[in-house]
Amino acid sequence: MNRELRVVYNSVITIVLLMPRAYNKRASDDRKRGIAMKRRMSAFMLAVLLLFVPAQAEAALGDDTLRPGDRGEDVEELQEALQQEGFHSGKTDGVYGSVTTSSVKAFQKYEGLTTDGIAGEATLERLS
Repeated sequence: MNRELRVVYNSVITIVLLMPRAYNKRASDDRKRGIAMKRRMSAFMLAVLLLFVPAQAEAALGDDTLRPGDRGEDVEELQEALQQEGFHSGKTDGVYGSVTTSSVKAFQKYEGLTTDGIAGEATLERLS
């Protein structure tokens, strides 16, 4: 998951976890004032928020072909995905160097793909 989506996802989770407290506090205050209002959070909106963010994070990995020498968040996501599959033991620094190339080749060999060390469409698809 890239950093921006991680922040959004964590914010949504925080809101969802704090919502019952805020609702109960507000309902308690309303009862003291004699206000009888029902407040509900739409289950549909909650489901959309919780399901949309992770889906976008997964889709980001398969967008571009990554090659040795590339740098950035896409490479960092590739390294994290390889690490989750048990193929990358190096740092997730966003640099597509020799360690990442070796990790990609090992993953490609395991999956029966062409072992060129380039994370193309087929490699990224299998990692997702």
